[in-house]
Amino acid sequence: MTGFSLRGLRELPWAAFAGAIVLLLAGTFAALYEDALYQSQRAQSALGQARVLAASIPAALSFGDREAVQEYVRPMQVNPEIDAVGLYKKNGLLLTGFTRPQSLPLAARVTDPVRHADASDFVVPVVEHGTALGWVYLRLSPEPWTNRVSRYAVVVLLALMAVFVIAGLGNAQARLRRQSESLAKANLRLEEEIQGREEVEAALRQSQKMEALGQLSGGIAHDLNNHLMIIKGNLHLLKKKLGLPAEDRHLAGADEGINRAAALTQRVLSFSRKQALSPVEVDLNELIHDMRDLIRNSLRENIVVERHLESRQRVLVDRNQMENIVLNIVVNARDALPEGGKVAISTRDLTFDDGGVLQPFVALEIADTGTGMPQDVQARAFDPFFTTKPVGQGTGLGLSTAYGFVTQSGGDMRIRSVPGQGTTISILLPALARRERRDG
Repeated sequence: MTGFSLRGLRELPWAAFAGAIVLLLAGTFAALYEDALYQSQRAQSALGQARVLAASIPAALSFGDREAVQEYVRPMQVNPEIDAVGLYKKNGLLLTGFTRPQSLPLAARVTDPVRHADASDFVVPVVEHGTALGWVYLRLSPEPWTNRVSRYAVVVLLALMAVFVIAGLGNAQARLRRQSESLAKANLRLEEEIQGREEVEAALRQSQKMEALGQLSGGIAHDLNNHLMIIKGNLHLLKKKLGLPAEDRHLAGADEGINRAAALTQRVLSFSRKQALSPVEVDLNELIHDMRDLIRNSLRENIVVERHLESRQRVLVDRNQMENIVLNIVVNARDALPEGGKVAISTRDLTFDDGGVLQPFVALEIADTGTGMPQDVQARAFDPFFTTKPVGQGTGLGLSTAYGFVTQSGGDMRIRSVPGQGTTISILLPALARRERRDG
């Protein structure tokens, strides 16, 4: 049988195994019953022939006529199932009979005129008018082994069928289980690939969206900045032409509006990565340490500040812009803690595998225990002009400006947030060549 294995027997369902056992037991019972029925019929037939012979020879036996008795015995030799027949006189001595070649000879005297236990030889009395005249002895021939094999062939066939059924069902069950496990693994891999592809596509869409917004906002900011410069220059000329004093409130208000608009365009340019930066070598631990008073003053008394500064490497960034970004994120954390809480600022060194090349990074994380963000807000947190604050309390450029600065500096920015459990903003920046810090 192709593919037969004992493993299939171990994995066979109990119902199929029980069915095969029942089939085998039923076949065995049927074969045994048929054999017992055959033996009983064979014995009854032999006993009937012995009785017929005993009823036919009283006259010949009473006269001791051996030849006449032999005439009754001779026809029985035609039956191959009869091995021997003997006729015994009243005193138990053998009168005549026959035996098959290579069979046991007839006994000289009958001593036990009853049916033997093995149902193969019989002794029947010859009686006439209630008087015993002698005995008829009949012995059956041994059954040919071919007959017995033919009867038990059914059992053998059923046993083989049961074995093949068990093995077939077991192997089929094993194959189905292996196929099911293989399909489950393939399905899991497919789900993981789909999930990974969805994440990559989402990241690509976000990147394309941010790039498009950056190009649009950068172009608008450049044009707006040019117009502001024109307005500011003409306002300066107008002041000289009219001879207005430097402290004129109308000129001061116009200058303040122009300066605010210029600052806004700078933030938009920072988001679009088109702002001119002055990168220097910066130790983020020292930067956070130097800002400790500014950070503390930006928070309320019911907010606890924790610092975990573990980084041992430096980064190349615009220090002033980096301070503004840290301060902006801290202020956002404060707004997310109306009832107070904790703000944790930490730095640590990381390593990312970039196509088999390990790249060192420094991670700056600012975490709060505030209200957190739902998923839809997280997806738009870096969009310019997107804010969840009331009108007049936010421009929506804080995180977008930070994102533009970090990406322009060769890094990345990420948000992890759970509503009701707080928000963690991570800034990842490429590390410079490692420099050991001297303690103390």
